[in-house]
Amino acid sequence: MDASATHDPAPAAPAPAPARPTSRPAPSPAVLAVWEAEDGRCEACGRPMDKTCAQVGRDKRGERRLVCPDCKTQQPDPLAAAVVGPKTAGVLAATLGTDLAAASAWLIAGLQGAGVVLRLQQDRRLYWLPGVGIFSLVPNRQRGGPSIIGGLVKLEPRPEIRTRPQARTRGLPRLRAPGPVSGPSSAAPGAGG
Repeated sequence: MDASATHDPAPAAPAPAPARPTSRPAPSPAVLAVWEAEDGRCEACGRPMDKTCAQVGRDKRGERRLVCPDCKTQQPDPLAAAVVGPKTAGVLAATLGTDLAAASAWLIAGLQGAGVVLRLQQDRRLYWLPGVGIFSLVPNRQRGGPSIIGGLVKLEPRPEIRTRPQARTRGLPRLRAPGPVSGPSSAAPGAGG
């Protein structure tokens, strides 16, 4: 008998699962406790974030401090230099009943002031602007160009930015936030080694 010959057909391979973004593991109980105590807001810049994006560091006194991914790495807010993509600006302008420039300025100001970091992925971030929708921030295909707010994931039928004040805090002094963006290719001070 030939070892390579079979009389039974090989079982069908299972269908590949649809590609989904890899989810981050749930934060540790200690990180979650700090996230809840600070109402999910960075103790340096004040940016709200989903608990899956929460990171902690220790201050000079040894206290655990909740920081957003940018403050953890001492990088400026990527939204400070971002531009709105033309498709997203067009959809938003039509929904708001305004022009592209006004819709873009409104979205950028809203995301900078109230955008919640939902997900961090290798090549993009997702932000939720309460009352408006979910937007992605992706790198520019042109080297050194600003990041692009696009990839509209969800838009409310009547967008209106909804903010709420921070409900809980431990009352510790604010940490120092990274400085503003000084150029597309510049590194933040203190970001090295």
